[in-house]
Amino acid sequence: MQSTKLVYKTTMLILACSILLASCSDKKGGKKDKDKDKKPLAVNALVVKPSKLEDEVSLNGTLLANEQVELKAEAQGKIIVLNLVEGSSVRKGALLAKLNDADLLATLKRQKAQEAQQSNDERRKKALLAVNGISQQDYEQAKTSLDAIRADIQMTQAQIAKTEIRAPFDGTVGLRAVSLGAFVSQSNTIAKLIQTHPLKVEFNLPERYSMVVKKGQTIGFTVEGDNSEYKAKIYAIEPEIDPMTRAVKVRGLASNAKNILLPGSYIKVNIQLEGGNALLVPAEAIVPQLGSQNLYVAKGGKAMLTKVKTGYRTGTQVEIIEGIAQGDTVITTGLMMLKDEKPVNVTVK
Repeated sequence: MQSTKLVYKTTMLILACSILLASCSDKKGGKKDKDKDKKPLAVNALVVKPSKLEDEVSLNGTLLANEQVELKAEAQGKIIVLNLVEGSSVRKGALLAKLNDADLLATLKRQKAQEAQQSNDERRKKALLAVNGISQQDYEQAKTSLDAIRADIQMTQAQIAKTEIRAPFDGTVGLRAVSLGAFVSQSNTIAKLIQTHPLKVEFNLPERYSMVVKKGQTIGFTVEGDNSEYKAKIYAIEPEIDPMTRAVKVRGLASNAKNILLPGSYIKVNIQLEGGNALLVPAEAIVPQLGSQNLYVAKGGKAMLTKVKTGYRTGTQVEIIEGIAQGDTVITTGLMMLKDEKPVNVTVK
């Protein structure tokens, strides 16, 4: 019994000593952690000043015809005229093909004869009306008949015009799909007409560059298999960013007077980006945190976590739009060991 009591007392004594030692150890460890937090961390930093925002970006693009159309008839019938020479240049308004319109011409001839008769009748009754030889109603009937036949003539002439396929713009004729004498309907493509001078340059511009590319800016591009650099001028920028690609579509015009370039070609677009002066920091200095962009700014010997708004990005730098000012000291190293208000020993580089 006494032996059991002795063991119990011994156990309790050992437990008390363990608790005391653990408590002492925690105090020492906590003291060490606090001392460590108070010890300045050696970091590098830079003083922010306005810099020239300039870089070059290379993007994939495509050459497009300035104008392109599939030539189709507005009516159906047999082709009786085919002035299509594949690969030839044509002027706007040139007659390229014509369908059989013999029935329409016959109708037009009859209507014109009726017009002449109705016109004479209208003039005669107008003269009679002037001397009260007929009533106003009789004259109005003659005038209505004349107007009706003239409207019929206009309708027939419009139908005849639909049998003609004319070039809607200056361009080059592609490969034709029909022959002289073929019967075609509105769904049949006769050939393509393509305007190759100038050409359109089309490419998707990433969202981060959208603020520094402007209408009227000159860009360069190269074509696969050709070392020459060609120039184009931006004439239109899509007014919205595609939510799927996070890019904006841009188009430019490039001269192609010698027809060296072909629509549909894959190109590499080179854009010189110039955004004037801006506050730039190294990309590695940005600290993402809870959906925001941050920097550590050295103030009073401490690192202050500062929320910022970023803008244009180059390969190595980021433009800061809001959050810092010229002359601020931005920490660029030791970011993983920093926290807000941690003492720092700054070396400006």
